[in-house]
Amino acid sequence: MANRKEQAKTGKAAAMSNGRLGYTTGACAAAAAKAALRCLLGEDIQPLEIEMPFPGGERHTLPVVFASRRDHGAEAAVRKDAGDDPDITNGSVILAFAEWGECEDVAFAAGDGVG
Repeated sequence: MANRKEQAKTGKAAAMSNGRLGYTTGACAAAAAKAALRCLLGEDIQPLEIEMPFPGGERHTLPVVFASRRDHGAEAAVRKDAGDDPDITNGSVILAFAEWGECEDVAFAAGDGVG
């Protein structure tokens, strides 16, 4: 149970042993969404990495697979690194798409395989 508490507190995936720590799927999705939004705002994501704040107060830099503008928005992807945790999603590409909407609110929509 301590691993789950630590994971919730830090956003980092806890290794099953004292091995290398990775990142949760949610942390990777948040990094992809931030990179897509920055790309939508016209920022050049170079080098391909994004700095993220974590719940414990620390900041981590996650590598971005790609970030690019599209016809109606921008998309970006982060490859899931679960560390030494035997997570079935390890290595998965987490994709986020950002586009301008008709209102001033921010809306999030889950894609296939999310939620």
